Amino acid sequence: MTRQISDPCPNAFDDLIAGIQNGDAEAEFTFRLIFAEGVRFLMARQLVDGNLQCAVEEVLMTVLEEIRRRHPTYSHLGAHVLAAVRGQIALNRRRPAGAFDSLARSADAAAELKASKAFARLLKTLPDWKREAFVRYYVWEQTESDVCAVMRLTLAEFRDCKRWLRDKVRRTLRPLLGPPC
Repeated sequence: MTRQISDPCPNAFDDLIAGIQNGDAEAEFTFRLIFAEGVRFLMARQLVDGNLQCAVEEVLMTVLEEIRRRHPTYSHLGAHVLAAVRGQIALNRRRPAGAFDSLARSADAAAELKASKAFARLLKTLPDWKREAFVRYYVWEQTESDVCAVMRLTLAEFRDCKRWLRDKVRRTLRPLLGPPC
């Protein structure tokens, strides 16, 4: 007789997935908190060469992109992350030495984490209508005129909002990340 194991939390990640699909920076941050250490642990001994942090980031970005595109049904998110880890390990074994070098030159991982947290805090301070306008423009890649029509903004108002966000991001993140490479 075979025993069937039931999932103790069958829809544990539904809210997290919905948040990522809706462009919620906090949901993406939570996803990273949940899975980054496990992915790092699984890849640490399997990585042939290259930067572990960059390989982990590639796995997380791959899964996040697939969630945003709503490709799979994520009833078992952990299993999908594991499949992405396996794919990254296999890809790394076929990659020539030094393939991660350009990614490895990116800013220090600790500084990037601080910047990510700072950016998430900045997004939380935005009024809902501004956040929605930015998500429509930057994430869903709607045109300025489409965003303005849906949000009932003038083009000048929307461009002022974009300018304000750009300046705020620069002032917030430059001290954390330093000059570009």
